[in-house]
Amino acid sequence: MIPEQHRVLPREELQSLGSFEKGSLSSRAYQSIRLALMRGNFAPGEKLLLRPLAERLGVSITPVREALLQLVSEQALLILSDRSVAVPQMDLARLREIRDLRVELEGIAVEAAMPNLGDADVDHVSLLLKKLYEAKTHADGLTTMSVRHQFHFHLYQFAQKPILTSSIENLWVQAGPMVHAELVAPTILRSVESTGLLKGLRRRDALMTKVALQYSIIEMFDRAESLL
Repeated sequence: MIPEQHRVLPREELQSLGSFEKGSLSSRAYQSIRLALMRGNFAPGEKLLLRPLAERLGVSITPVREALLQLVSEQALLILSDRSVAVPQMDLARLREIRDLRVELEGIAVEAAMPNLGDADVDHVSLLLKKLYEAKTHADGLTTMSVRHQFHFHLYQFAQKPILTSSIENLWVQAGPMVHAELVAPTILRSVESTGLLKGLRRRDALMTKVALQYSIIEMFDRAESLL
């Protein structure tokens, strides 16, 4: 059983299928559970039970089972000896491998995105960054992971590299549960106005923004590693 203090997102945050307009029930269940994994809704070692998930998503068990098996094939989940499906336990080597890949790929994405950002785009991304800092300072895990996801992928869409973005998403699916515990730990942060990330965005400085974003990823994983 996952200790209550380790739960970051309440179960009601698992999106209902009503928010997905296209695709089969299985693919829509997959999208919802996948997003929940990306946002740290499930903790390492937590079992994903078919019936509660199906009830929350408003579907039968079959689409949920198919969605979970697809996530197993992508190494986001694993099948235990009792045939149940669970989130993988934290593993130092796995954590560091995902960290290194995220640093590299997200650095490429943000560097490619910078030339395509307009003034309004920079303002929106900057606002998301401010919301992220505020949430993290107050140890608001729900808002932190939601806004963190919005910030990164809103920025990466401007890279116009769908294969790269898809690869980053797959890493987030695996990393979400691994940074689960990190979200509940209060973090003292500098003012967002003083960060290289915000300065780089406002100056349209691709290198400054890239380095600052990569450093923020490393910091996040270092905090997660310290909690292993």
